[in-house]
Amino acid sequence: MTLFFIILALVTTLIHLAVKKAFKDEPKRIEIILLNFIVVIIGGSSLLAAAGHLLIPDQIAESIGWPTGSPFQTEVGLANLGFGIAAVMGIWFRKTFWLSTIISSGVFLFGDGVGHVYQMIAHGDYAENNAGIIMYTDFLIPIAGLILYSRYNKSLKNG
Repeated sequence: MTLFFIILALVTTLIHLAVKKAFKDEPKRIEIILLNFIVVIIGGSSLLAAAGHLLIPDQIAESIGWPTGSPFQTEVGLANLGFGIAAVMGIWFRKTFWLSTIISSGVFLFGDGVGHVYQMIAHGDYAENNAGIIMYTDFLIPIAGLILYSRYNKSLKNG
């Protein structure tokens, strides 16, 4: 589903840029790209992950290769809910709030990515939601977020 939110963010970004007529205004363009990255990709995927871990935990556990019935599903779901809410709040709060959202969700995602790799190597867990695209996006989303924020911060100083 993360891939869905990446595609959705591309579409919403293009629409947002067209509405704001910001294709040529670099600082505004970077701000719009980052806003959509945070709200749609981090926010959307985190809220969907929260719903899965909280509402259908056994089904999600099986798709990851985890044992069912674990209370840790609730904790993971609530963590995702927090990241999702923070990301959506990025609509109204900008600048350093965006950075804290990128860093906090990024630590969680990057740690998940490391956990996926460990589970593959140590336990041969190649379940779809352990070794699939989610493993790659767990690494790429935090890196992309930091790169986009760095460009955004630079554009603020230059603009």
